[in-house]
Amino acid sequence: MDESSLIREFWEAYEEEIGKRNSADYELDKDQFRKYLAICKVLTKAAEESGGTVDPLRIAPAEEHCGITVYAPLYYFHGAGISELTDALKYASGISIDCTLDGDVCISVIVPYVFRKKE
Repeated sequence: MDESSLIREFWEAYEEEIGKRNSADYELDKDQFRKYLAICKVLTKAAEESGGTVDPLRIAPAEEHCGITVYAPLYYFHGAGISELTDALKYASGISIDCTLDGDVCISVIVPYVFRKKE
């Protein structure tokens, strides 16, 4: 099986599982949401101050976790910028940092269990 087929198979299984869930069955975990907002604040500030961009936020309670992706010039993340970033990232369960061909970095962050299934 080639990589494209494997990814397609995974995505189809994921969509099927999420399709079984009802967002109304999930509630906001306020502590986790505050952590998510802290990360969003730092990364959005970085994008705004550096001329970068923020991908549109997509909040889907049935997926339980929330993420943000930001593109910003690498030079922005030094001194106070890197301290703010590392302080906020302690709340994340997943982090991806990639370089783009135009000299930016793409930072994607996931905060777990922003939504939890109602008991």
